[in-house]
Amino acid sequence: MMKYFSLLAAWLLLCGAVLAENPASGLAPGQWTAERARAWYAAQPWLVGCNFLPSTAVNDIEMWQADTFDVATIERELGWARELGFNSVRVFLNYVVWEADAAGLNERFQRFLEIAARQGISVMPVLLDDCNFAGREAKAGPQPDPVPGVHNSQWVSSPPLRMVTQRGDWAQLERYVKELIGTFGQDRRVVAWDLYNEPGNSGMGQRSLPLVEAAFAWARETNPDQPLTVGVWTDFDGEMSRRMFALSDVVSFHAYDDPQGVRHKIALCDEFERPVLCTEWLRRQTGNTFENLLPVFDEHHVGCYHWGLVAGRTQTYYPWGSAQDAPEPAQWQHDLFRGDGSPFSQTEWSFIKAYFGRLLAVVTEVVPTARREAVTWRYTLDDPGEGWSEPGFNDTAWREGAAPFGKLEPGIGRVPRTEWTSNSIWLRRVFTLPADRLDELWLTMHFDEDPEVYVNGILAAAPEKWSDRYQEIAISPAARASLNEGHNTLAVRCRQTWGGQFIDVGIGSRQTVPEQADEGGGRWSADRAWRWYDAQAWPCGFNYVPANAISYTEMWMDYAFDPVLIERELELAHEVGFNCIRVVLPFVVWEAEPAAFNKRLATLLEICGRHGIRVMPTLFDDCVFGSIRDPVFGRQPAVVEGWYANGWTPSPGHSLVRDAATWSRLEKYVKDVVATFKDNPQVWIWDLYNEPTNGGLGDVSLPLVERVFEWAREVNPSQPLTVGQWNGNARLNEIIYRHSDVITFHDYGGAEHLASHIADLQRQGRPLVCTEWLNRGRGSIVADCLPIFRRRTVGCMHWGLVNGKTQTHLNWGHRPGEPDPPVWQHDLFRSDHTPYEPSEIALFRRMIGMW
Repeated sequence: MMKYFSLLAAWLLLCGAVLAENPASGLAPGQWTAERARAWYAAQPWLVGCNFLPSTAVNDIEMWQADTFDVATIERELGWARELGFNSVRVFLNYVVWEADAAGLNERFQRFLEIAARQGISVMPVLLDDCNFAGREAKAGPQPDPVPGVHNSQWVSSPPLRMVTQRGDWAQLERYVKELIGTFGQDRRVVAWDLYNEPGNSGMGQRSLPLVEAAFAWARETNPDQPLTVGVWTDFDGEMSRRMFALSDVVSFHAYDDPQGVRHKIALCDEFERPVLCTEWLRRQTGNTFENLLPVFDEHHVGCYHWGLVAGRTQTYYPWGSAQDAPEPAQWQHDLFRGDGSPFSQTEWSFIKAYFGRLLAVVTEVVPTARREAVTWRYTLDDPGEGWSEPGFNDTAWREGAAPFGKLEPGIGRVPRTEWTSNSIWLRRVFTLPADRLDELWLTMHFDEDPEVYVNGILAAAPEKWSDRYQEIAISPAARASLNEGHNTLAVRCRQTWGGQFIDVGIGSRQTVPEQADEGGGRWSADRAWRWYDAQAWPCGFNYVPANAISYTEMWMDYAFDPVLIERELELAHEVGFNCIRVVLPFVVWEAEPAAFNKRLATLLEICGRHGIRVMPTLFDDCVFGSIRDPVFGRQPAVVEGWYANGWTPSPGHSLVRDAATWSRLEKYVKDVVATFKDNPQVWIWDLYNEPTNGGLGDVSLPLVERVFEWAREVNPSQPLTVGQWNGNARLNEIIYRHSDVITFHDYGGAEHLASHIADLQRQGRPLVCTEWLNRGRGSIVADCLPIFRRRTVGCMHWGLVNGKTQTHLNWGHRPGEPDPPVWQHDLFRSDHTPYEPSEIALFRRMIGMW
């Protein structure tokens, strides 16, 4: 599980607290504190990318000189990087290019930042470098062609190695460092400065350390907004390496080792309690591969930049030390793509895209769960004693029952076939696997709570707490190794301590699926969805009901629709940095006065446009929190103090949902609203139906979900369509995943639950936006969850801005006379616009502002 940083001290620092510099602290003058560095890192996405050089450049001099700066290739190849899911690149600048043409280098670097930003890619520049594969002095001008078959044959240092020790030349190096960082040190497109690559390489040894020290001092005199680093690459306990660690704002390192060696280096870097970046890796011959290391970097919250994107004039796909005229190696060392954009390894390409949620991964149940039809297990409610999970255990005295087992909870898709209400249940089942289905196997489970699952007597998984849906759980290596094509035994124990209870288990085989092209007039392709998502800022906003409205129905009534109040509240949102809102549109108001309703919606969109906020309209909603099942046009109920959302109304209303004969009215509504605003730039996404099956409707809602997608598609909106996944109803979720252009979801659980939910939904291969979250009493809190959304670049829209007539600061189900909860459930501001919790507002501002 990923690490979560404690952010409070950092937010206080960044929001105005003044900390006096303490010489005894061990910090160099101007160096960031560890708290500031961690706060900066928590506000970044997971930094994943490559060391980038266009394939047409033989070294960094050729990349940046005016005659060979290849904009078309840079555009094309950074596009391939983003399509994989990369969001950052590390690029080498060279002193001799600056010396010959400082203004030109600045102009071309500015152009590079523009190209990268259009792809949603940040940049880490490298200023100095001791690596000199070519064995000659760096000089501006035309560069030699590569030596055929030789790895990086024309790479040269920056500056020429003689200048590293000739301090009389350092005045020019100081100007170089200060001019570049002074020019771009407040540019948000630059994510960090890597001041010196591999100091001491090319035989320089300790002689490079004084220049390392000087480079840090020069850079800090310019006071950049970005952190500084120099990556440790050899002898991690040596004097120069320890000094590089000590001077860096964020720790960075190079790791071409086997996976165990990489883990060891991460552990050494973690000792400094600062963010960690691996700025060079990928050496396939040693097992230093994406398949082996992406999960390691992810687990340890380490940003990572592998070496090389497109095979080209550097020839870094050859191994170090390759001989002249060597044939292309069967196993490339670095690089991912050939010059035509085809991957070196299709399997590796699929793994990367799937890992970043950009490729559909389908799980086929080879040992079925009971989602679609009954599955028989043997079970007991009495402790069976030792050996109950072993294949040879005698379970003939146990009862037989059909899964799932548990208590009825249709609201979250739990409909057991066998009732289970005791404190524990033990289950056993024998299954056979086909010989071609022994790889890529995962447990498929819906559980509540604390299950233990054994395969052939070996513990396969023991996920903690509970799930609200079926999800894939990794099988332990030992249990996976025990599987065979003959008979196997699956044994499960599940517990019950409080709340719901439910258990169903199967085994699935996960496989990636090739991308599909756009279906004309139909669902967007995943590629189109990602191009749309990558072109915008990280979405961060909220579900909006003005404080003067008891429900969305009242919000849109003529007597309550208040543009002045909306303007004031959205100005408050703008000051935080929020860039999107979600609002439900009530069918009952549209049907009574469609023209007036559309005019009010246009007014809301205009107000949002003035504040840089996009709108996600929601057309239908099954939710009920009071007694209203069918809304009425006109004045809405009065507030009942102490009752959470007592006047909430569904849309269109449960009677209309149940009566398909009335749906021509609903079709007219959907088509009119979507057609009217289908090209409005302030409309962000169409959320067609909030929480279908809620309010006791169950599967009655499912046909309407299918139809609303059809109706909206017929008017061909320019915006994507979605319905949010919110519970474990397998039939509903299948419809959602089949039709949605982008995947939206609700999650009111804590940080671990959220991280697991995101990982599960990434299998859909499409952009993710969480359209409801924030329940402080259940652990869905800003300090823990917002960094997860940011790190995964998942859009997020919490519930509530200003506390008002909906009373959503109370808990669901709260009734008059009950004591107020110890913490607010939703909402950020009190009615006087003072924040409920100032540290939450500071965190939102910091994270949104970093984009």
